[in-house]
Amino acid sequence: MYRPVRILSLGFRNIPEEQIWDTLRREASYMPDVIVLPEAWLGDDYPMDGCGGVLQRAAEIAAALNTYLICPLYRRTDAGTCRNSAFLLDRQGKLIHTYDKIFPYWTEFSASPPCESGQDTRVIAADFGRIAVTICFDVNFPAVWEKIDGNGAELVLWPSDYSAGRALQAHAMTHHYYIVSATRYPDTAVYDISGDEMSYHTHAGVVAAKTILDLDRTAFHENFNLDKCEKLLAKYPDITVEKRFPREQWFILASHNDRISVKKAAQEFEMEDIRTYIHRSGREINPRFLA
Repeated sequence: MYRPVRILSLGFRNIPEEQIWDTLRREASYMPDVIVLPEAWLGDDYPMDGCGGVLQRAAEIAAALNTYLICPLYRRTDAGTCRNSAFLLDRQGKLIHTYDKIFPYWTEFSASPPCESGQDTRVIAADFGRIAVTICFDVNFPAVWEKIDGNGAELVLWPSDYSAGRALQAHAMTHHYYIVSATRYPDTAVYDISGDEMSYHTHAGVVAAKTILDLDRTAFHENFNLDKCEKLLAKYPDITVEKRFPREQWFILASHNDRISVKKAAQEFEMEDIRTYIHRSGREINPRFLA
C-alpha cells in the first residue's frame, strides 16, 4: 500500500522572517504533510523575549496549510541558559514536541547565555508515520542515530547550518530510515532507506524542495528471506523488487497498489525487514556486547 508523505524542506540564510512565511503560503497548493525550516533560521542571535511570537506565526501557518511544521529556534530556559531547539507543530498548530540539540557546537557553549545539551531522542507518531528530529552537529554522534533507530523512526528530519553529506548518507544506510535535511548552507537533501542520495538542491536565495516519500517501501536482507519473497511476489504481483544490492545482499520491496501493503504482506509470509533482523540478531547472538 503506497503510503506517501509530502515534504517541503527550505534552505536559506539571512532571509527576512516575513519572506519565509510568504514562501510557505505560496506553496500551499503542494499540500505538504510536513515542512522543515533550517536550524536557527532567524539568525545566530539568542532570543531576548522568548519564542512565543515566532511560534504563534508558525502555528498559524501550520494550521492554514494543514501540515506538521519543524520550527528551529534558540530559546531561553528557566535556569538562565539556552537550548538550540526544534519545535514540532501539528496540523492544528499545536506544539506536540520540542527537540533540544543533544550535541551543541563548541561556539554555542561560549555564547551568552551559554547553550546546554538536550537529552531526548523521542520518536513522534505523526498521522503519516513515525518521525524524529536531530540538529546539525548531532550528525557526528552515532549514538543519537542508533537510539532513533531503536525507537522505530521511519523518517528523520535534520535542520542544520551545514550540509553533512556523506555523514547523513551513512546514517540512512546503516539504519534504513529516510533522512531529509534543511540547511542554512543553503541547501536541502533527501537520503533513501538504502543510503542513496535521492535529491540535492542548492541555489542563492530560498531553496524550496518538494519530496514525496513512500513509507511503505521496506528494505530486507537476503538472509532467510529469499524463498519467502518468491512466494510473496507470486501472490502479490503488484509488489515488486524495486532495488537489489548484490554486494550488501539487500533488496527493497515496493507496492504499486494502494490497497496492498508491503509491510503487511511481509508479516503474512514471516519476512523480517532488515532493521528487525539486525536488532534480533544482536540480542540473540551477543547481548552482553550490546549491553
